[in-house]
Amino acid sequence: MKLFDKIVWLIRAEFVKRRELNVLLRLAKTVDLSSTNMAPVMVVIAMPGCVHLTVCCVAHLPSDRRVVVISNCCSDAEVEILCSLGVDVYEAGDFNMPHPQVIEALLLSGSEPFWLVDHDCFLRDKSFLTEIEDQLRSANSIGAAVFSEKCGLGLSSSGFATYLMCIDPVEVRTIQSRYHAGVKVVTWGKMSRRSRQTLLQLQVKNGTYPQQWKGYFDTFRLIDALAHHDDRQFIRSQTFDASFHLNDCAVHLGQTSRVFWPDDLQKKKYAAVGAFGSQLLFERMSVFFPNMNGGRLGQLPRSSLMRALLIEKEVLSAEEIEYFDSLANDFDNWLIKRFGA
Repeated sequence: MKLFDKIVWLIRAEFVKRRELNVLLRLAKTVDLSSTNMAPVMVVIAMPGCVHLTVCCVAHLPSDRRVVVISNCCSDAEVEILCSLGVDVYEAGDFNMPHPQVIEALLLSGSEPFWLVDHDCFLRDKSFLTEIEDQLRSANSIGAAVFSEKCGLGLSSSGFATYLMCIDPVEVRTIQSRYHAGVKVVTWGKMSRRSRQTLLQLQVKNGTYPQQWKGYFDTFRLIDALAHHDDRQFIRSQTFDASFHLNDCAVHLGQTSRVFWPDDLQKKKYAAVGAFGSQLLFERMSVFFPNMNGGRLGQLPRSSLMRALLIEKEVLSAEEIEYFDSLANDFDNWLIKRFGA
């Protein structure tokens, strides 16, 4: 890279960094995550082109809990839809903030535990929420994760996925301060010296990661690893696998923010299921909002064709197809009650 080009790149990078920091601090001061009935608030981050998923997610949240939606670069029309749901909507900024930065703002906004729910995670039996909250109150932990996955660090706990988590911001901030760490993506070379030393004390080999194929600590992974030193790591409250599967508590689609329809459906089931589920729900919601933004979904096959191919290739079982049919029908009924026939 030429010297001039490198200087321009550094200036732009610094500008982006400062802009993101300003939005982070403003959002942290603006967002109110306090509970109205002692039950932790449910928080969903909405993204442009995926608002139909956020709406379906909200439709499956407990009606007796306060729900907060963070709009991350959604259009005015999308924000208007979100505001019509009867939830509290906060706008992050007019540019797409990195997901971990939005979470950092949430962690700074208050002291009460809150649930962080992926926009494509749909609750089924809501009674398990209070069970996990009771666990968290007595554990002095940074939080609890519902979905699990393999972890390559060799720690005492299994890995976890961030699709559905109850987070104690005070405990997280304590770990952040103690080890000079954040919740954002980071590599061994970029983490603080104290973080690196603590990992080595925990017998974590230099250069290894929870998800080794990624080559970095993804969101919350470093904080959780460091919290093992204080025995305050995330509670692994359930054993639900991170890949798509049916269970009685919550179903996560996945691969919906960067949706695509793969050529090999069997090898790329995760992406195929995410595309099918997202397209199916988008088509149902488009009946009520014909001009809504579906992002990349406009380039993909219709859900009816996806459904036929997923059955033909035996990617989804009869039970899983039945789940999606029920999900779509229930969403239809909810939309009719909310927005009229």
